Amino acid sequence: MNGMKLPFCSNIKSQTVARRKAPGLRSVMEKFGSIAHTISPAARSTLVGMAVDCGTQVRLPGNRRTVGPGVAKTETFRQKMVERFDSSYRVKAREHSIGRNRAVGHVLAIFSFLKTDGAIPAGARVDWDRAHVQSIKGDVHSDAAHNLPCQIVINGQLPWNMSFGKDLAAKHLVAELRSLFGGTMVAPKVFNAADSISEKNCLRGAFTAACAHVLDMSKPAAPGPGVLKRGVGVNYGEIELTRNDTSSLARIDVDVVVNAFQMWVTLSRAAFEKAIAEVRADGATSMGADVTEDVLYILDRYNLEAMTATAPTRDFLGRMEQEFWRATSSPQL
Repeated sequence: MNGMKLPFCSNIKSQTVARRKAPGLRSVMEKFGSIAHTISPAARSTLVGMAVDCGTQVRLPGNRRTVGPGVAKTETFRQKMVERFDSSYRVKAREHSIGRNRAVGHVLAIFSFLKTDGAIPAGARVDWDRAHVQSIKGDVHSDAAHNLPCQIVINGQLPWNMSFGKDLAAKHLVAELRSLFGGTMVAPKVFNAADSISEKNCLRGAFTAACAHVLDMSKPAAPGPGVLKRGVGVNYGEIELTRNDTSSLARIDVDVVVNAFQMWVTLSRAAFEKAIAEVRADGATSMGADVTEDVLYILDRYNLEAMTATAPTRDFLGRMEQEFWRATSSPQL
């Protein structure tokens, strides 16, 4: 954790849930066998006992909206209509974990860029709220589980409603933020049960803490010459924006993003361990049926996938940063 201080989180006492077996329900453990646990008892105990700030929810008005025009139609075809051979919980848990960690890394990078530009002011307050956008909805058989555990709210405002500098690609940034926070994966309803229990055990706080860290620590670029954006396609390689064309010193502070991502990994694993402990003690239900073993399996997979999660690479973040700048017609060299 590189000496990063973690604030305190009070434990939440879960309510004991009624446990009723669904007719013909086969537990995931029977399908796939027990997981070979690679987490030592000492490490597990440390994660369960870790003090984490669960953050503060800011309840913004309004109903949940679509991500953007045409997104729901595309995602419905991709996730519901195309025949896919990935129905196993193992694959779904891995896909969901990859989607979650990828989205976290991308959000951290965007926030670092916006902080160094000044679009997000120093000392900004970071809170969480329920999801405000959603790419696709579930149905009677499945849920559309959000990749990210919560909506991040900055100074009481949704991040895509902030004012962006004149040299930033505002439309691209807005679309990217809405896509990240609205991104979902269609999965059996038991996955939303596992996600909800994780979120209640400070998965939202883990994401909020990582976002707060990247906003606190990201520093602007040093003044001086440099190429900010090069053309693609027919304009491939052409210089489209330089430091001389803008007063902004915005950049993605790569080292800070990587540190914030590692914070997320550590705190998310603590949340999964606490969720596992809760389910072992109190069980879990979905639509009135006992899904305890299924939820335990999914949470264990989430935890194991987090152990191998990696932050975005420096090269990837460099390419990502170029997309956040607008192109000028006549850059000054």
